[in-house]
Amino acid sequence: MDSDLDFDEFAAELVSRLSAKMPDKHVKLDSSGHLIRHDNARIGLASLFRMYQETPVEMRQQEMDRFVDILCQANQYFESPESEVFADIAPQIHAKLWPRSIIAVQQLPIPFCLIGEHLVLSIVRDLGDSMATVSWDNIHQWGVTFEAALKVGLENVDKNTSLMGNKRKDGPGHCSTATRDNYDSVRFLTEKPYEQFRIGFPRWAFAPSRDACVMAQADMTNDLEFEVENVLEMADGDPKPLAPFPLVNYGKGWEIWNPEPGTKIAKLLSKRQHDYKMSLYAEQLLHLRASSPERLDFVAIEHLEYDEANSCGDLFRTKTHWEYQSETLLPQADSVVFLGRDGLTVSWTNLVEILDGHLSPAENLYPPRWRTSGLLSDAEFAKLAAIGIHPK
Repeated sequence: MDSDLDFDEFAAELVSRLSAKMPDKHVKLDSSGHLIRHDNARIGLASLFRMYQETPVEMRQQEMDRFVDILCQANQYFESPESEVFADIAPQIHAKLWPRSIIAVQQLPIPFCLIGEHLVLSIVRDLGDSMATVSWDNIHQWGVTFEAALKVGLENVDKNTSLMGNKRKDGPGHCSTATRDNYDSVRFLTEKPYEQFRIGFPRWAFAPSRDACVMAQADMTNDLEFEVENVLEMADGDPKPLAPFPLVNYGKGWEIWNPEPGTKIAKLLSKRQHDYKMSLYAEQLLHLRASSPERLDFVAIEHLEYDEANSCGDLFRTKTHWEYQSETLLPQADSVVFLGRDGLTVSWTNLVEILDGHLSPAENLYPPRWRTSGLLSDAEFAKLAAIGIHPK
């Protein structure tokens, strides 16, 4: 085997070797080429390929052998959970954050809850050399509820939590996770960091990667600036980044936190958020087009584009296009350009306000898209013009 494979060659080689070792299993790459599927297992390749690249060339064949062995073991686990008692495996259960886009596109049959708009919290079984996602079948076979298993997973994460940061004598401090493992991003959901650093409400947290998370009190501006700079540097290079959107909890659950426009934090986050959205929409578009025959949905699917003309400095704006005589799935952009109407452009806010009857949220899609319906009349275009359509 060539010890210096590119990503596509690496994926093909891994599928080939898994198929040879498990001839009774149907092993294949999904339509994106970035995920191996076999039976109930779903294996992301980005992290494996990164580990392969970081291995010295002369050791890469052994590393590939190790991957194959681990994945075969994971498959054996998926085949026999019914013989296990939850109390015996409870120490292996951990809570884990995922990008919401993974769940939305792959439609994994796993229990989860939504954190903010961009993250989902699930549970996994940590097998030491590998990590197995816990499915609904596992939950039912173990005879526990998802809520009970999630509580165990958070407790296990909390046991291994170590923190660093600043403690004030006269008020709340700020902290960062320091264990640098796959569960650091979850630690803001446990009480230990807030107790140790006396962080009250409103609580603020930012977990942009699996092994990086910072926490502070939302009204401590200087702490937030320090932590955003700190965690963005910590998160660089993660092959499976989480959403670059900080969260805030006013005592009733986590929601997206938006910095004041023009502030240092807003500038630090703007490009990261722009790039993240552009990447997700591009992947989603490919998936939707590839799966349209299976879904029997042949609606037009539009791109999200960078709006260079209306972006300035650290402010990144986006646009999309609508051929208004056809049914379309529109990404949620800052503005929409009407094809066939001399390039008339409408802000997203005005579009939704005036054309509410022609737009509805698309089913089960993240990032969000809106499905259009019906033909627009000249009268409706006149209403849009009256509140500030501008030609491009």
